[in-house]
Amino acid sequence: MKIKVLTGISAALAAVILAGCVAPGPQYGYQQQGYQQGYQQPGYQQGYQQGYQQPPQQQGALYGTVQSIEQLNGPNNSPNILGTVLGAAAGGLLGNTMGGGRGRTATTIAGAAIGGIAGNRIENSMGEPNVLYRITVRLDDGRVATVTQAPPLRVQQGQRAAVSNDTVYPY
Repeated sequence: MKIKVLTGISAALAAVILAGCVAPGPQYGYQQQGYQQGYQQPGYQQGYQQGYQQPPQQQGALYGTVQSIEQLNGPNNSPNILGTVLGAAAGGLLGNTMGGGRGRTATTIAGAAIGGIAGNRIENSMGEPNVLYRITVRLDDGRVATVTQAPPLRVQQGQRAAVSNDTVYPY
């Protein structure tokens, strides 16, 4: 009887430990070293004294000014397979320790089903929504280009930008 209890406890502990192995999502923000240094780098002073030079244009790209940026939040599209499998395994092991004879088979199946559902829901709640940006660019020739793209967002409203391959780049 003690072995059954220890097996159940160790299975539950293994599920909790493996659930902590989920990698965190991407971190957005200004954590890079260059943002904290500001204008103290020598290239800033030299660039200011030399004046601004327009970068060369890429062939096939469209150029204009960013008019608006709208953040869109979509559903989390990840398949949640890992949570389902780990939950089913932990639930099956726990259910296997509960019954005896034909009841053991029934509790194992029920435990696996309940564990799979619980693992899927836990992973769903941990997932971040799919973030997209709809960027509207007023092109130099008067047309309007609208692009929906995933992060990282490298342009701001009012900034000059190039549109190429369904992506907006700073220009």
